[in-house]
Amino acid sequence: MELSVTEVAVVNKALEAINFGDHTTLVLARDKLLKSDNKKLLAACCERLAISMDRSRVPHNEKARHWEVAAIKAKEANIPCSQLNEVAADYFGRDLSHKKSAELFEVAAKQAIIEKLDKENIRRLFQGCRRQFELTGDTTSAGEIFILENDYRLGEAKGFEKSFLFLFKILSSYGESPTRVAVSAGIVIISCAVLYYFGGIYSSKSGTVVYSLTTSAYFSVVTFTTLGYGDYSPAIIFTRIVASFQAISGLLLTSLFLVTIVRKYSR
Repeated sequence: MELSVTEVAVVNKALEAINFGDHTTLVLARDKLLKSDNKKLLAACCERLAISMDRSRVPHNEKARHWEVAAIKAKEANIPCSQLNEVAADYFGRDLSHKKSAELFEVAAKQAIIEKLDKENIRRLFQGCRRQFELTGDTTSAGEIFILENDYRLGEAKGFEKSFLFLFKILSSYGESPTRVAVSAGIVIISCAVLYYFGGIYSSKSGTVVYSLTTSAYFSVVTFTTLGYGDYSPAIIFTRIVASFQAISGLLLTSLFLVTIVRKYSR
């Protein structure tokens, strides 16, 4: 079924010129285009139909659904649709449909990456997604989105920022995983204990160098927690360097563990 001259004119009308008076004509054109194979024209029609709804006083959820359909049809026609999903997400958020809003913000953010939009726009979409998940009380999903956002930042970063983000991800999954911090701390303690065992630990009580795995493990834990009882000390220069590194690591990882615990359970 072909479009009438009036319908063609409205479907091709400039976006800023669309008003609610075009709504009926756009609905008729959309119904015809749904039966055709012209996906790009259908996408254009659906976008203009959503804009016409913006010019009316219908509830936010109705506006949101029209923008969501426009985004779907744009994607089917291989047309950039991140902005359309963002508008739909914004309207769902205003309608207090926070979960649906969060899902569309996530789709918009991922699509924006594909469309290679600027970094600030992409970060704003991820932040909008997190905010909506937090409003639903779904802190787990909010944390997952935060990780996705930082994975994107890691991919785009350079130099020191890239190194820092990579280390932050390995140690704590960007501050979202206290378990990963605890595992990292355990690896440091065990690795250093092995090095102390081969290097030997000087005992201030006996005045001799001790080669004991249990003593090395004890000294490793004491050094990591920076307690420093003074009953044992590194026997050679290499293990002194290791002990210095471990003490600094202990301070950083202990602080990071507390931060991740607070971050994860205080939302």
